[in-house]
Amino acid sequence: MVNFVRLNTILVRILKLSYLNLLWILGTLLGLVIFGIGPSTAAVFSIIREWFRGNDDLPVLSSFIKNYKAYFKESLLLILLYGVVGMILVIDYVYMTRWEFKLFFGILLFFYIISAAYIFPILVHYDLKSIREKIKYSFLVGFSYLQYTLVMFVIVGLVYFSIARVYPALITFFGISFLIFIVMKNAFMVFSRIEKESVNQTQLDLTH
Repeated sequence: MVNFVRLNTILVRILKLSYLNLLWILGTLLGLVIFGIGPSTAAVFSIIREWFRGNDDLPVLSSFIKNYKAYFKESLLLILLYGVVGMILVIDYVYMTRWEFKLFFGILLFFYIISAAYIFPILVHYDLKSIREKIKYSFLVGFSYLQYTLVMFVIVGLVYFSIARVYPALITFFGISFLIFIVMKNAFMVFSRIEKESVNQTQLDLTH
């Protein structure tokens, strides 16, 4: 009976991920891509975060619409900023011929990817006031828990390489939502550890 309940939970989660992927596509198209990709991404991150907090019965559609509107401005600014910076870094890296410049831009790209991996989880998890604070915190978290970040990159690479080789059609149904699920899962573990360490430090300070 326990196994059946567990199996049912997994199947429901898979269906919800597929539904979220569809909503992400529709939300992105609704915003003519450039104005929709940021809010859609933030909305999916927010819903999956609630799942990890134990809110599995969250109404998906209404939550998506609510978060799409709530994070519209900030997520649009972030996606435009990271999009432009990422494009510049990639172009510079590709077209640089001298190895020292290529190495320099390679390092900058690594820093950029670290920050990009945490910026949306931070957006939906923390109540930071400015875009600058969010970007700063994405670097701090990413490099403070670099082991988590690197493991996440490996998992994402292996999962999507395997899907592309075995059954690439799955990317159509889960390509974005499952990626966000993995990224948010990693970020949620890191955030939980930060909060736990903060509580332990507070208790330690109170004993002195």
